Amino acid sequence: DPEFAFYGPMGFDIGAFISNLFLAFFASEGHEACEGQREDHRQWLLKCIRDTWNQFENKFLRLWNDKQRDGGSAAYPDLLFGAEVADGAGAARICQETFMRQVFEDAMGFAGAKMVRRIVGVAHVQDLDRIEDPARRAGCERKALKFGKRLLIGRATLESIEEAVKEAVALWRGD
Repeated sequence: DPEFAFYGPMGFDIGAFISNLFLAFFASEGHEACEGQREDHRQWLLKCIRDTWNQFENKFLRLWNDKQRDGGSAAYPDLLFGAEVADGAGAARICQETFMRQVFEDAMGFAGAKMVRRIVGVAHVQDLDRIEDPARRAGCERKALKFGKRLLIGRATLESIEEAVKEAVALWRGD
């Protein structure tokens, strides 16, 4: 959001972006003239959510590995993960997995917080506000709030972006 200055966990930005995609997903039903009319759009939003996280993670790790291979990094020197260290590559992999896990949890938590804020706070999202039927809008908001709460409170239990997407779909369907 350009109106906010923020310095903090890197999961904030990706979480903020993903939250908007999830909000659009939950709002889509409220804009349908007939059931299923926006199914292609919902599938595209879910693909964007998956692709956003997966491409971010892959590129981040590739850049990290390239930097390490091309002369090390001040954050993770050869002393910890270099060729001279017993199973240095294994230690580096565990470090990366742990770091990315924390970024993922942060991203999901920030996504959940933003979803809740965009529904109950002052800065609403047009995807929901433009649903004309108040009952339909309330139904979409209820599902989005429930999912936002799930992300915020239960982010540590999500194993992957795929699991988050599956849970969003299940909640949207009423499973």
